[in-house]
Amino acid sequence: CTTWATALEGAKLFIVGRAPSVDNVILAALGGIVGALAFAPLAGSQETRARGPALLAWLTGAHLVYRELAPFDWLGAAHQVAAKASRIEWIPLASYLHADPQSALLDLCGKVVWSGLLGAALQAAGGRAPWAWGVGLAAALEGLQVLQRSHVPALTDVLTFGVGTALGAAVLGRYRRWRDAAAVSIGGH
Repeated sequence: CTTWATALEGAKLFIVGRAPSVDNVILAALGGIVGALAFAPLAGSQETRARGPALLAWLTGAHLVYRELAPFDWLGAAHQVAAKASRIEWIPLASYLHADPQSALLDLCGKVVWSGLLGAALQAAGGRAPWAWGVGLAAALEGLQVLQRSHVPALTDVLTFGVGTALGAAVLGRYRRWRDAAAVSIGGH
């Protein structure tokens, strides 16, 4: 966990407007220690194994909601909401065309990765059509962004979440097929 946090902080040197922070590495190290000492014993229980994928899907979804709605600066007047609704970005990837390439790529990849994790968690929990859940969640979040000052609702995010959840579910499905095929292959020798 500490190595991963150190790598992420080091990668910030290549991103415009971002500066590495030792505080994040220290927090990651403390989180890793707490996870190893407090939560590792829980991971081996049957109840955790049974409910783990569903809990992971809920936690990933909650993280995506937080990521998309923070800093929670809601508009107060109806005329502000109407003005914001007229600025919905309907052309896919339009905001990325004039943005700094590194920042745009970081934002796009972050959304694909997190929605991919949601898709994999939904697939592991036995959910049907994870891509539909991703599109539905993104549409709801973009609808809520119409009520916020700092966000611009965009069709790009809905499409990105749909693609990300589909990719996450597909990758988990391929991994499971590969794992099962490898177990059969090893067992046959």
